Amino acid sequence: MPHWEKSQLTPGQSSATHGRNAMLLFLWGVGRSLLRRLSLLGLAAVGLRVDGGVDRGVGGLIAGMLNIEWQTAGTTRLTLCIGRYAFKFARSRRGRDGNRRERLEWDRATPERREILCPILWTAPFGLVNVMRRAVPLTREDQLRRLDTDDFPDWDYMPGGPSEPFEYKESDWGYLDGRLVALDYAGGSLVL
Repeated sequence: MPHWEKSQLTPGQSSATHGRNAMLLFLWGVGRSLLRRLSLLGLAAVGLRVDGGVDRGVGGLIAGMLNIEWQTAGTTRLTLCIGRYAFKFARSRRGRDGNRRERLEWDRATPERREILCPILWTAPFGLVNVMRRAVPLTREDQLRRLDTDDFPDWDYMPGGPSEPFEYKESDWGYLDGRLVALDYAGGSLVL
């Protein structure tokens, strides 16, 4: 009998809640196992290196055809880009908090603010994963030019609202549908 079927109901817990919690725990275990296997085996099989580079052999050819890229530079989250989507996997509690803060910021953003945020398509329970549209990363040269000319989009401050939820690093910005968008907006003074 699988471990998720062995758990017991706690006092006052309905069987529906128990079943949902058991399924979430099962999915979390499967997701962690899959992520571990991807990290250890899958990357080599499709020609990806842990540093985000691509091998030049057959595996690299497959990775190029599938448009797969693995970003490990983040301190709290890992990003796996596949085709048109980016999956931000939390590495720790801080990563889960970051995913939830991004979701909160996206949900409460005005239409004007959403124009400069990369859209979040789905967030897993507890902030385990954010699924976003994939954008073309900003280059270092473009970032420096924009900093020199003060050419980053303006975050319209609202009294009582959060400060800018992003930093002006090249890894935190990219182009989506021809416009500059913030890829990482988990920072700022957001409170969960």
